[in-house]
Parts: sequence; structure tokens; C-alpha cells
Amino acid sequence: MIRGEGGVFGPDLSDVGRRRSIAYLRRALLDPNADVPQSYSAWRSDVSLPENFLYVRLATHGGQEFAGVRVNEDTFSIQIREATGAVHSFLKSDLAELHKDFGKSPMPSYGAVLKTNELDDLVAFLTSLRADK
Repeated sequence: MIRGEGGVFGPDLSDVGRRRSIAYLRRALLDPNADVPQSYSAWRSDVSLPENFLYVRLATHGGQEFAGVRVNEDTFSIQIREATGAVHSFLKSDLAELHKDFGKSPMPSYGAVLKTNELDDLVAFLTSLRADK
């Protein structure tokens, strides 16, 4: 999402140029898993939950399967947002499986998709996003 436009599955990129370096942005596009934390507590005091990215896959006792980004979590429940934007809330006691994919991003690598000049243009665009407009 940029300035309120776009999807809600990934992070808000409105000021990504202020927060991330050119090298970081290029690496994120070529190797999306490179900077996703490998492990952490759901309750980090130094990072807000939306920035504490975690991809989750789960199955209910009834056999329904879901996958998405964790929106919120506490001892008894978890809320996730699917790629479609749909948000689901589950009591953990209703789950047969809960997989937290630490260090993984659902974003694909764009290394084989974008030409070098296209990648350069995309990185330049992302670097220009500073949310001061």
C-alpha cells in the first residue's frame, strides 16, 4: 500500500524510502526472505506487531485451512489477514494446526521477472517514497 492505495497484505510503503536503504530495497526484491526475522516473541516491546512480520498457516479442527499474515495474537487467539484482504479470527483451542513461518515471506523474488533496468527503476521509485507529499 502507498498513501492509502493498494492492498493491505504487505507493509505500508508510503515512507519506505525514508526507512530503508537502496541496498536493503534491492535485496528485498531479489531475496524476500533475507531480512525477515528468523524468530522472535509475539510481544516484542521494541517493534509494533504490524512491523513484526509473521506468515502463518493454520487448520481448524473442522478441516478448514488458512494462510496469511498475523494481524494480532494473544495467549488464546490469533487473527490473520489473507492475501485477498480477508481477516479471520481464531481461538487457538479451535485449531488442529498452527504453523508460524519465521524467516519466510510470501513475496516472490523478482530477480527472474525484472530486467536490470526495471529493477533499478523500481528501487529508485521505492527510494523516492518518503510520505512527505
